[in-house]
Amino acid sequence: MNFEGKVALITGGTAGIGKATVRRVASLGARTVLVGRDENDGRRIESEILGEGAEAVFLRADLSRPDEVRRIVSATVNIYGRLDYAFNNAGISGQDGLIADQTEANFDEVFSVNIKGLFILHVLQRRLRGGEYTADVDVDHAIHLLQRRLLERFRNRRAGIVHKHIKSA
Repeated sequence: MNFEGKVALITGGTAGIGKATVRRVASLGARTVLVGRDENDGRRIESEILGEGAEAVFLRADLSRPDEVRRIVSATVNIYGRLDYAFNNAGISGQDGLIADQTEANFDEVFSVNIKGLFILHVLQRRLRGGEYTADVDVDHAIHLLQRRLLERFRNRRAGIVHKHIKSA
């Protein structure tokens, strides 16, 4: 796969899947914009990628804040003149515990990052392309598809086992 000359925006790019994606996409030649809340980790990753001869820029942003979501898309275009790919990876799980024990503030924060932030990213990315979508990938959607495939395999396997036991009874 060749990303040479393409521009990729990756949210949640300072840890986990996002960080690994930033490194991989940059190594494949993309001009990479990594976004995260942790300034120290972001600057360190940016520096490491630049040291490897690839191109990367860190933008600090909190996706629970709509103005910051809007800023990262416009900053990407201002820096590189375009946006070809978006990996909308940022997300939070909120507080652990029963739903009855959750606070409204926790709900609002999770919703702001995982739903509203993603919505604003999609709208802005689509506008950039004159109504067409960029090639975006949303981690939750990818995980959902993977889980669905795994669940189907599990169900099929379980159905075969149940059928085998009924048949042999």
